[in-house]
Amino acid sequence: MKTHTHLYLLTTILTVFFVASLACSNGDTVLGTDDNATGEVFNSTICCIDTVNDSSFTAEEIESLYFMAEEEKLARDVYIELFDTWGCKSFYNISKSEQQHVLAVTTLLEKANQSVPSTLTNLGVFENQELQNLYNELI
Repeated sequence: MKTHTHLYLLTTILTVFFVASLACSNGDTVLGTDDNATGEVFNSTICCIDTVNDSSFTAEEIESLYFMAEEEKLARDVYIELFDTWGCKSFYNISKSEQQHVLAVTTLLEKANQSVPSTLTNLGVFENQELQNLYNELI
C-alpha cells in the first residue's frame, strides 16, 4: 500500500511537472490566474465542510486526514520549489491551489477537534517519514 501511494504521488507530480513545463516552453506562462473563480470554488468547499458533524469522524478517517494534510503540503512545497527554480508561473498557480487543499483538510481536522500538524508552515519538513523521503527524492 505504501509503495502504491509513493508511486501514485510521484507519477502525479511528474505528470503535472511535464505538462506545466510544456506550457512554459510554449510561452504560456500563466495558467488559471482567475483568483476570483478559485476563491468561489474554495468558499463553496468550505461551506460544504461546515455541514460536517464533528462526531462523524472515525479514528481511521482522522489518521487519513493527517496524511492528506501533509500529502497536499508535499505537493505545495514541491511546486514552490519548482517555481523558485524555473520561474514558471504555472508552478506558482499550482502551489496556490495545493495550499487551498491544505486549508480544506486542516478545516476538517479542526472540525474533528484535532490539532493541525505543526510542520504545515515549514517548507520541506514533514512528520510522515514516507512523505519526507519522497520530498527529499523529488527536490
